Amino acid sequence: TSALRDLMPGGTQIVACTATISRQTKIFFADAKNIVMPAEDVLKKRITHWAIYAETRDKIDTLRKLLAAEKPAKALVFTSRADQVENIYQKLAYKKVDCACIHAKTDKQQRKATMDRFRSGKIPVLITSDLGARGLDIPEITHIIQMDLPSDEDFFVHRCGRTARAGKTGINIVIGDEWEMR
Repeated sequence: TSALRDLMPGGTQIVACTATISRQTKIFFADAKNIVMPAEDVLKKRITHWAIYAETRDKIDTLRKLLAAEKPAKALVFTSRADQVENIYQKLAYKKVDCACIHAKTDKQQRKATMDRFRSGKIPVLITSDLGARGLDIPEITHIIQMDLPSDEDFFVHRCGRTARAGKTGINIVIGDEWEMR
């Protein structure tokens, strides 16, 4: 942490911008000048939150029905389990839902091509794991659909934060089982 800063040339300026601050980040910037912007409360003011109950075995079919009913212009579907990304994609594609997926095993060129098609609106639904939650800046995402709750509440914030950007509004939907609904 401070040892890492000591390795940087003198006069180096470090700027960090984030919606959430982890314990490690706080330690790294402990003796730095911090400017904290006033909370915009985007999660409450510009994002509408829905919770839809579904048994675990019925979640993907519930997702398919939700997509058919809502017809989102651009939906990002999250799952905490990386092994579920491909499963969700396969089941939706089998039912003729226009979608794509990216996960840790997606090679760099395929990932870029998929992201470009999603960004341009050629693919309306993108399925990903939490690796996709941070750093994605894709304009006009209308719906975030969470197939489960992440283990870390910061991931929930980062997932939701992919919509309602630049003054826009968005919808965050959690498809949860009995435990998740509680």
